Amino acid sequence: MSTPSPYGEGFTRISSTVYYHDPKSTIPTSKLSEPSIILLFPWMNAQPRHINKYIQGYLSLYPTSKILVTTTDSIHVTFSSTAARIARIQPVLEALAARQPDEKVLLHSFSNGGATTVALVAKEYAKATQQPLPVARMVLDSAPGKATYAATVRAFAVSLPKNIFARFLGHVLIRLFLGLYLVTDMLLARENPVATVRRDLNNPALVSLATPRLYIYSEGDLMVDWRDVEEHARKAEEKGYVVRMEKFGNTPHAGHLVGGVDRYWGAVEGLWDSESVA
Repeated sequence: MSTPSPYGEGFTRISSTVYYHDPKSTIPTSKLSEPSIILLFPWMNAQPRHINKYIQGYLSLYPTSKILVTTTDSIHVTFSSTAARIARIQPVLEALAARQPDEKVLLHSFSNGGATTVALVAKEYAKATQQPLPVARMVLDSAPGKATYAATVRAFAVSLPKNIFARFLGHVLIRLFLGLYLVTDMLLARENPVATVRRDLNNPALVSLATPRLYIYSEGDLMVDWRDVEEHARKAEEKGYVVRMEKFGNTPHAGHLVGGVDRYWGAVEGLWDSESVA
């Protein structure tokens, strides 16, 4: 049975990690005036109060759009089996399968955590349909970076409690776990998951070349280096993707709204209103 979500009126929790908003609007969308569906993939361990800032932005910008929010946390990323991770995104796959050909989808992902979920959705959709994601536009906020040890520690530490002793113990455990994980990767000659995600996002079999994308990032991001984002964007252009870039100054990771709300949403709206795709 569906249960209420922490995202306010109109949002319903339809699985352990997916929340759905149906505006129940009878106003038809025309061409690309508004997305039919918005897929939001927040950063790992994102709190509802933070995600709500982006939800409210979209509710204001595109009031007739349906919205699916897919959350993730450290436990899902670290300990879940592949089958469990696929089960977690099943509502998104079902929504994509049920969309009509004239329905346009806007995908907005945050950080490496959100990008990892996007890559999984893309792989499972391609496996089921032999087609890339049916997404008209894609926004990549604060991603994709590269998996440095220090940045990964900071990302996992976001969810630690505020108590100083608990945080200290949490940091120790995170550093030990990540150290062992990296050593295991080296011994098994296993590709780092973030490196895999970077490659997947530039794979036309998973993300269509007909999907323009916007990178939103900053020089002040302590978790994702702006140069890694720009490197990925350059490689995307070399592949044939249409790329836009919105570079902020000293804004924090997945917090570029503080650099200017109008500027942020203007960049998103500019992407959506750019030349139509088939």
